[in-house]
Amino acid sequence: MSSNDLIESKSWPALALLCLLAWLAYGNSFPGVFHFDDFELMLENPRVSERPFDFKLLLNHYGGRPLTLWTFHLNYIWGGTDPAGYHVVNRMLHLLAACLLFQTALSYGLKRDISLLGAAIFLVHPLQTQPVNYIWSRSLLLMSVWILISILTVRRNSPISLGAFQLAIWSRAEALVLAPVLWARTRRHRRLVSALVLLNLAGLWWGIHQEKPPEFGLNYSGATAYWWAQPWTLLRYVSWFLWPSGLSIDHGSSEVGSLGIVLPAIIFLTSVLVSRFFDSRSGPGGGLLVGLAALVLLPSTLLANPDILNESRPYLAMAALSLVAADLLLRLAGKKLALKAIVGVAIVLPLILLTRVRNQTWRSDVALWEDAVEKAPGKSRAHYNLGVALAKSAQPGNARGAFQKASRLNPFDDLSYAGLGYCAELQGRKELAHSYYQQAVELAPNNDYAQQALERVVGSSDQNGPYVTNEDNPKQ
Repeated sequence: MSSNDLIESKSWPALALLCLLAWLAYGNSFPGVFHFDDFELMLENPRVSERPFDFKLLLNHYGGRPLTLWTFHLNYIWGGTDPAGYHVVNRMLHLLAACLLFQTALSYGLKRDISLLGAAIFLVHPLQTQPVNYIWSRSLLLMSVWILISILTVRRNSPISLGAFQLAIWSRAEALVLAPVLWARTRRHRRLVSALVLLNLAGLWWGIHQEKPPEFGLNYSGATAYWWAQPWTLLRYVSWFLWPSGLSIDHGSSEVGSLGIVLPAIIFLTSVLVSRFFDSRSGPGGGLLVGLAALVLLPSTLLANPDILNESRPYLAMAALSLVAADLLLRLAGKKLALKAIVGVAIVLPLILLTRVRNQTWRSDVALWEDAVEKAPGKSRAHYNLGVALAKSAQPGNARGAFQKASRLNPFDDLSYAGLGYCAELQGRKELAHSYYQQAVELAPNNDYAQQALERVVGSSDQNGPYVTNEDNPKQ
C-alpha cells in the first residue's frame, strides 16, 4: 500500500492548512517545561534513563506502556532533561492525529468540508492543551495515532491495521477497546484479532499483578464514589468541549454533579439527535467515530482512580465531538462556500486564541499550580504541588505557605509535612525540620524521603537551629 492510497492528492492543501493551524495554536508553547508526574514517572524512572532499554516491558502493559516509555527513552538519549525535545514530539503527534482524523473521516464517507473543520476543531481546541503540553500524557497521543491508522487501513490492508492495533496497545493498554471494531470489519483475520486481544489481556493482568497499584480499580477505596460520578463526568467533558472555561490540571470534586455545569452538554447531545446526524447524508463515519469515542472512554470510566476529572482522557473522544460539531455548523451555514468559510473561521480562530492563552499557563510549573489552586482552593493536592513547584523555583518561604495550606486541608498528608520539613531545612531551621519530618514518618512509615531526611537532620553536626515556637511546631 503506497502513501497515495491513504492520502489523496486533493488532501494535501487541507493537510497543509492543518499544519498552519497547529503552528498558530501551539507556536507560543515552545519550549515548555516539565510538570507533575513528568519528574517521578519519567525523568526519575530508570526504565527511561538507563541503557539499554528493557524491551521485556512489552509483556507488562500496565506498569510499562512500553512503546510510550521507549519514546521517552529516545528523548532522554537525544536531549537528556531538556524539555524542548519532549515537547516537539508531543506536538508532532498531535498534528499527526489531526491529519489522520481528516483522512479517516473522508475514507468513511464524511464530506470534505465536515472532515476538515472537524479535524481543525480537534487540533486547536483548548481542551487538548493538557495532553499536548503535559509530556506524561504522550501515551494518549501515541495511542490515538495508532488507533486512527488502524481504522484507516482496516478495509484495505488488514495486516497493517492489526500491526497498528498492537502498537496502540503498547502505547496505552486502553487501546484494547478497539478490538470489537476491528473484529467486525476484518472477516479474514478475526482469529488473529482474538489472539492479540487474549495475549495482551494476559500482559495487562500480569502487569497489574506485578505492580499491585493501591489506587486502581477495585483496590481504590473510593471506587463507589468514582463510579457514581462518571455519568456526570462524561457530560462535563462535553460541556468543556462546548465552553472551555475553568480548565485546570487538578479539578475539585465540586465540579461533578452540578446540573448547571453539564446542562450545555445535555442540550448539545439532544440537538445532535434532533438534527439526525446519523442519517444517510452524514455517511457511516459519524456513527463509527462516536462509537469509538465511547469505547475509548470506557476503561477510564470503569477503572476507578483518585482523579474523577482529567482533561487528558477525552482526547480521542474529541475527534467524534469535533466532527459532530462540524456537521451541525456546516448544515446551518447552508450550501454557499463563502458562508461555510466564514463559519469555519469564526469557530476556529477563537479556539486558537483560547489555546494560546492556556499555553501560557502551561509554560510555568508555578503558574500552572497557582491556576489549579485558584480554581480548586479546597483541594489539598493542588496546594501541595504548588509548594513543590515553588520549592523547585527556590522560593522556600512561599512554598512553606502552600505546604501549610495543604496540611490544614488534609492533616493526614505525610507529603505536606515532608515538604514543610524541606523548606525549614533550606532555611537552616534544623529543629523545626526535624519536627516536620518526624510527623511525616509517623503518618507514613514507608515515606522513604522523610525517613532519610529525618536521619540526615538528626545526624547533622549543626544542632543549633532556631528555637521552635508553638506557632511553628506542627504538633501544636
